[in-house]
Amino acid sequence: MVATTAFRVIGETVTAGSDTSSVGFTYDGDGVLTSAGAMRLGASSDDGQFTDSTLARASELYGYNAYAELAIQQSVVNGVEVLLETYDSANAPRE
Repeated sequence: MVATTAFRVIGETVTAGSDTSSVGFTYDGDGVLTSAGAMRLGASSDDGQFTDSTLARASELYGYNAYAELAIQQSVVNGVEVLLETYDSANAPRE
C-alpha cells in the first residue's frame, strides 16, 4: 500500500499465487475519492454526496431525499437499465 502524507491511499498491489495486480486511487482537492483503478466516482459539488460510478460499460446513479438518505438507485449496463430501485424511508421510520 502506498499513501500520501495526508494518509490517503494512492496505490495498492495484491498478489495471489503468481498473479500480481495493482490499482491506483485519485482524489479531488477536497480529498474525496474520484477513482479507484478504472472505476470513476462522482460526487455532488454542492454537498459532496456520492452521485455516480462508472466502470467500463456499467454505471450507477444515486439520488437522495431531503434528509440526505439514499432515495433512488439506477444501474445501467451497455445503455440498458438493469435496476431501478426507489427507497422510501418514510415507511421505515427510525426511532
